[in-house]
Amino acid sequence: LPEYVPVDSDAYLLKYPLVLLTPNLGNRIHSQFGNLEVIRENSEKPALLLSPTDAGKRNISNGSRIRLYNDLGEIITTARISERIPEGTVVLHNGIWLSEGGGGNILINGRMTDMGYGAAFHDNRVEAEVAEL
Repeated sequence: LPEYVPVDSDAYLLKYPLVLLTPNLGNRIHSQFGNLEVIRENSEKPALLLSPTDAGKRNISNGSRIRLYNDLGEIITTARISERIPEGTVVLHNGIWLSEGGGGNILINGRMTDMGYGAAFHDNRVEAEVAEL
């Protein structure tokens, strides 16, 4: 029978309390088409979405430049606070080019799931803070 096996230690979960989700954008196929002007004109600027509660705990306001990081690396991006994002979760859409400040793959550990041996894209932890200027 299947059983739950935690991936990260309790210490790691305390250090990086936010679950990073990297869903697809509706106007790109991963990073494809990000260079097209018609796509850029009709898309919101890339940003990290986070809950008002998580933003408040970190003194992050809407539009703040923030640093999203873990042991693998860091990204400097813009914060977008949303009531639609559950506390403890942040969303950085995939396919954002490094030149746009994205590059979420920097923060994703290349490991396989224990069942099905697929990529464990949604089993990654991060922390966010206001970026120093």
